[in-house]
Formats: sequence, structure tokens, C-alpha cells
Amino acid sequence: MIETSNSQATSKVQLLDNSQNTTIIANRTVANYKLVELRGTGGMASIYKAIQLSLERPVALKIMHPHLHNNETFVARFEKEAKRAAMLHHENIVSIIDYGCDNGEYYIAMEYVDGTNLSEMLKKQRKMPLEVALHVCHQVAEGLKYAHGLNLIHRDIKPANIMLSYDGRVMLTDFGIAKATGDLTITSTGQVIGSPQYMSPEQAAGRETDHRSDIFSLGIILYEIIAGEKPFKGETYQSLVTSIISDYPASLREYRVDVIQEIDDLVQKSLVKVVDSRYQTAEEFSEALFAQFSKFKLQSPRKMMADYLKNPIRITEKLRADKISDHMESALYFLAVGEGKLAEAKKEFLDVLRFDRNNREAKKQLTKLESQLPSEKRPEKFWDLKLNLGISYALAVVAIIILSMVTFSMLPKEEGERSQLLPEVVPYGGKEQKPNLIIESSAGRADGRSSQVSRSSDIGAASNTRISGNKTAMAFNYPEQHLLRYSTVKVTTNVPARLTIDSKDYSWSNGPPIKILPGRHYIEVSANGFSTAGKRVFLRREKVDTLKFELKRRP
Repeated sequence: MIETSNSQATSKVQLLDNSQNTTIIANRTVANYKLVELRGTGGMASIYKAIQLSLERPVALKIMHPHLHNNETFVARFEKEAKRAAMLHHENIVSIIDYGCDNGEYYIAMEYVDGTNLSEMLKKQRKMPLEVALHVCHQVAEGLKYAHGLNLIHRDIKPANIMLSYDGRVMLTDFGIAKATGDLTITSTGQVIGSPQYMSPEQAAGRETDHRSDIFSLGIILYEIIAGEKPFKGETYQSLVTSIISDYPASLREYRVDVIQEIDDLVQKSLVKVVDSRYQTAEEFSEALFAQFSKFKLQSPRKMMADYLKNPIRITEKLRADKISDHMESALYFLAVGEGKLAEAKKEFLDVLRFDRNNREAKKQLTKLESQLPSEKRPEKFWDLKLNLGISYALAVVAIIILSMVTFSMLPKEEGERSQLLPEVVPYGGKEQKPNLIIESSAGRADGRSSQVSRSSDIGAASNTRISGNKTAMAFNYPEQHLLRYSTVKVTTNVPARLTIDSKDYSWSNGPPIKILPGRHYIEVSANGFSTAGKRVFLRREKVDTLKFELKRRP
């Protein structure tokens, strides 16, 4: 059917109720089919129940309206529907049996579905149980997955085109305006195709559509049969199109307490305006629907559907009672297990209240559980995560500032803060030099703490002596070394001399202070033509030490 602002009256399908408004057709035959009764009519054709005379079986016969017989565009579309639908063989799609023209009447013979359609069902039951709603749309999505796999886009997904058989089957029909991917024939650019209330935004805007438009239309149906009303509304065609293009539907949880967040998210994703952000394939949508439907753990979905069509009110209440019973049974089981399962029991009691908010037993047990359960941390939501990240970031900044302050405090102090030195006691040149600087030794204290010695004569009593050739070396018991911070030493000589520390060349004397790890070191200076001089020192942390050497010219 073509849906435009000028043809709303002819676009609305008027399906007739089986029991009251069926029109009996007597003694009329079209080709090989004897008409029995009129079942419905639309803008392009009428639907009859007929008998195929050659096989004596019931069929649905779709006959084009007489005033369209001379319209080549409609005839071409009618023929195209038959040929494309004939390609489809799937349990969720009504099969095409025959197509032809008899005495100027164009017809399509289809599989007869003994049942009703979703549009008629919604007149009796505005809201459907979640199990029924998810099952119906899952079955339609399976049919769309098959059709899309053959590059066929339906473009007119609506309740009137979803058949519900009394044996529990769900079938998609009416591929009258279906389009093959990339097909630019028959319809012209900018022409609005489809039923306005179930159009996708791209359809309503007259833009090019693809298979994702069918997904949006099916999302509208799912929203409607759960909430009991359509997500997009408008008193006029233009206001309805504006709503589809710009409005965002309210959450399903505002309509029903039994709708969980996962189901609401599923429906909202199917109704995203941006094509690339909604479900990208019917298969993806079908899997999401089945994942939620399987949580109800029904033994026979088809039997549930058949029973629901026979008595929707009774089955709706039965499904609700079954869910309450299942959740209550699970809750009492977890409660009997005791510690370790109380949280699960609480969750099940809350589920009971979702379906029966006045259940006294669930309320009573929840009150008891509140006193038994420890205070539980609620699940972190996205904004909680952002808050925690903010706190972590602030703590990291504080840690960096503190570390910077500690590092700054470790930098060398002014040169005036001299550390105590251990003078070299190995004289070079054969004479023993008496040190005139204060040194430390720990050998004279029983507690291991250092004592000060002012002269080298005292050093001998506080330390051991070893003889190596003609040099006398004093082996001091130095304090424990800490290598976590640097020391600084400045070496001056009476003549420029090469400076080595622990037998490694460092630089020249009379230069800038040298940064070195604290502890014991042997510092030596040498110059051509002069005697080599050296000192064994103990450098302390955060101190600037100055060593002065007087080099003597060699004879």
C-alpha cells in the first residue's frame, strides 16, 4: 500500500472480524478458486477465504480492486508482490500458492491461516503479557531475518500484517510494497511508502530505506503491545511524522512494573533514530528478544500462544500467577538454605512484588531479611564510577605533590653545611700526615654508636692497623651506609689536577661540586710533575663537603 498525506483514507486496512462482520459470497468463482467469504479489505485489494477446487483445500485469495485494473503501476506492484513472496519459504512467512489474471481480475492465492491478526487481537487486549509480546516479535524477527537474507525488505511491518494462527503460529504476510535491495523501480524518490504509524524516521522523511527500517517498525509494535499505546502520536499525518522523526518514547517502566531494565533497553535500542545505532540486523534483534523470552522458562511457547488466543484474559492471569509462584518458591528455598543465599532470597521476594505489589508474605519476609542481611553496597552505576575515578585522580595528584616535596628536600644544601670527613691516613711520600679534621669511629662505643676523635693519635686506639709495604693504613669501622640520597663534594687543589673517585675518573679539581652517593669513598687527585694525593672519606646525605689538597712538586 502507498501511504501519503493525501491517501490516508484508502490506506487504512479494514480487517473484518471472523464471527460478526464476515460477508458470505455465494456461487462466485475466480479461476480455480471458489470464493467462500470476505475476510478483509484494504486500499489495493480484498482478502477472501476460498476453496482451491483442484485440491479441495482452503486458501486465502487476494483480489485486486476493479478500479485499479487499468493502473499499470498497481498491477506491476501486485505482480511483484506475488513473485517475491513466492521466493519465501519459512515457517514465519505466509506462503504464496498461485498468481494469475482471470477475466481481468488479478489475484494471489496464499496459504490460509486459521486465526486472526495482531491488529484484531489488540482491540481485545491492549496490553499483552511480556512472554506473549516477546514471543510474537521474536517470531516476526525470525521471518524478517530470512527475508532480509534474500535481500527483500518488507517496508510495511504493522499489526495487521502479522497473522496469529489458532494453533500458536506467528506469521508475517503482505509483501505488497516489499522492495529488493538496490531496486529503484516502481517507486520514485521521495515517495512515502508504508503505514504512517509504523514508519521508521527514514521512511517518514522520504529517504532511502534498508532492512533496518523493518527493525524500527517491529520495535514500534513491541512497544505498543507492552505499553498498551504507540510510542509516537499525532492527530494529523504531519504531526505524526514529526513525532516519529523528533520525539523519543517514554520508558516502558512508566507503564508497567513488571518490565525489567533489560527489556526496556532492548525496545529503546530498536527505536533509535540514528540508523547505525539501532539493531543492525534482524538476526541481532531476534537474538536479543529470545534472550529475554528464555528467562521465563516456558515449556511450550506455541501452546502458550494458542491458549492465549483462545482466552487472553485467563492466560494473562495464569502467566502472572505462575511467575509469582515461581519467584515465591525460589525465595523460600534460598531462605531455607540460610546464610550465603539471603541476598538471592531478597531478590526473589522483590520479584514477587513486581507482579503482586500487595503480596503480604513477600513483604513480611523482606522485613525480616532487612535485619538479617548486612549492609550491602549497591551496584556501582556509571556516575558512581566517575566519582570514584575523580577521587582516585585527586589522590594521585596529592601523592605527586608530596613526592615532589620529598624530592626537593633531598637536593644538596648550601656549601656552608659541611659534613664531617675521614681524612686519608695513608701518607703519600713516606711521611705520616696527622689529620686535623674531626672523624668518627664506632669502635670505641659498646653500643655501636660513633664517637668523635680529634687527632690521629687517638685514631690508633679506636681502630685496627694494617701494614702494606712502607704505607700505614687505618681500617676504620665506618657507620652504616644509606644510599637512598645523594651527597655533594667539592675538591680544590693548588694546581689543576685530575680527579678520581674509587679509581674511576670523574673530572678535574677546582670545578663545580660533584653529586655522589653517600658512604665510603676514596678520592684521589693527580697532576703531571706533582705527587699524587688521596683521602678516604665518609660522605653523609644532604651535605656539601669540601676537600682541599696541596700537591707537592716531584724532585
